[in-house]
Amino acid sequence: MSSRPRRSADETLPARFFSSARRRGAAVAHYYDADGRGSWSPMRWTSLAGLVRELAAGLVSLGHRPSEAVAIISQPRREWMYWDLAIMAVGGVSVGIYPTLDGSGCQALLRHSDAAFCVVEDIGQLSKVRACMSPSGPVRALIVLEPAHIDAPPQSGIFTHEAVRRRGRSIERPTIDVESRARALSQHDAAMFLYTSGATGAPKAAMISHGTLSAALDTFCRAGIHKTSGQSVTLLSPANPVQRMMDLSGVWLGMPGAYTTDVGAPLPRLARLRPTVLTARADQLERWYRAACEPANRLPATRWLLSWARDLRRQQAHERRTGRSSTRLQAQLVTAQRLLFQRLRRHLGNRLRRIVVTGASVAPEEVEFFDAAGINVIETWHMAETCGIGTLDGSHQRQLGSIGQPLDGIELALDPAGELLIRGPNVFSGYYKGGAATTMAFTADGYLRTGDIAQVDENGGYRFAGRRDERLETTGGAQVTPRLIERMLETDPTIEHALVVENKRPYLTALVAVSEAARAQLGENALARTVEGVIATKNADLPAGQQIRAVRVLPHALGLASGELTPTLAVKRAEVLRKFHYLVAEMYD
Repeated sequence: MSSRPRRSADETLPARFFSSARRRGAAVAHYYDADGRGSWSPMRWTSLAGLVRELAAGLVSLGHRPSEAVAIISQPRREWMYWDLAIMAVGGVSVGIYPTLDGSGCQALLRHSDAAFCVVEDIGQLSKVRACMSPSGPVRALIVLEPAHIDAPPQSGIFTHEAVRRRGRSIERPTIDVESRARALSQHDAAMFLYTSGATGAPKAAMISHGTLSAALDTFCRAGIHKTSGQSVTLLSPANPVQRMMDLSGVWLGMPGAYTTDVGAPLPRLARLRPTVLTARADQLERWYRAACEPANRLPATRWLLSWARDLRRQQAHERRTGRSSTRLQAQLVTAQRLLFQRLRRHLGNRLRRIVVTGASVAPEEVEFFDAAGINVIETWHMAETCGIGTLDGSHQRQLGSIGQPLDGIELALDPAGELLIRGPNVFSGYYKGGAATTMAFTADGYLRTGDIAQVDENGGYRFAGRRDERLETTGGAQVTPRLIERMLETDPTIEHALVVENKRPYLTALVAVSEAARAQLGENALARTVEGVIATKNADLPAGQQIRAVRVLPHALGLASGELTPTLAVKRAEVLRKFHYLVAEMYD
């Protein structure tokens, strides 16, 4: 394993949280949008610490024991963070489960993690997991965030969030001293399980210790994404490792965050909050880009202004590289932002400076657009096994698939086959119930095998090239990394997902899924012609051995409910190829 810095018990996140709360007192810890209408209310540090103590004591009063796992299944909301901190404060292992998983998926993770308790958002999530309270199931009690009252007797093992909080309030001191328990935590104690996406097999639970979590938070905060004078907003489920790190690093630094119960709210609702940084999936960023860019492209004058703004940003990037500075260029940038991006920036509160993107690569034109608006798009490469951090790329001009440079203290290397290797204080200790999988995950010198194929660019940055187990080989012996081609195809707005197929065949073909909006707008016949035109255009930029010779449009968009996407919206390649094997066969007949 990689060496980790020695840390005292006071440096665990729960201990640091309580000491920070005492120091910060009446300062704002975070804002919350209780009614979903953008009327943000403040939560003070003193109140937050008291609430976390009550929940933690209430959990112990229900019979929770140190090192037992507690799962959280909910959309992003402030209670997610409260429970995350409360669970860890009393020595529990916090397990985030995506709320978009179906019942069987949730139950499988509850059983695998041996979760003794489960916090669910509402009655709908409750119905998914009640089966795990059977005599053969691991769960001893379920805690429901809403509604505030449920028709279930205490002996049923189902409690509301408020009921657990009341229990904790009545017994917290001196019977259960939560802060003493938090201070007694060791850096070797387990803090959380982070589950892998399950795109290439059954999800695995990466065990993250308090020492690893503290090191990861410290490393992430030193990257400068968070500023103590700034403010973040949570739009993704904290079951997503990047969103979890964004939320917890705000706690670590003392930067206010914000939580809303309506994550589907239009961007203008954020205007009153005025965040400086937020996290988004790549598909969300693309939607924002299309919504903002399409009006600008309708008229020749605004098209010219948009092109001019992008050129100015390129000039600014060049000046930064050469160490020069031009007041004239700065004045032009201010003018361009006022003319073109004033409405967009007003909708985002006029203070947004960074968008941290997780998931797929961002198209270069999207990076340039937001950059011209004065908003830095920062792409991340990470794994559950690396505690949600690894590399960041916030450069102003980048190639598709670029993942940038490793964060301070993290080492990257490539093995002879091009597989990306990583080690650092943020790397997990092993898989829960992993056995041989843990042993196989590491090299002899302590690097974690990521399974990703990467390349080093001319600037020393890393570029993602695909998954090791997804490399294709044609009958002519050509080695092809399909993900690079797929990402190129997916930069077209018509194509939501692309799969390059098939191994050991004479040429490459593709299955593509289009958006329902594109299907409705174009109709089936025009849609097929449009997709074929996209393929022809993209082929012009590909070597002959990597060009797509045939394509089929899938009959519907890929979805979670149909089992074709993971909760992180990664494509389950094997499942899609199994379902649509007949379309693949058509292309090789």
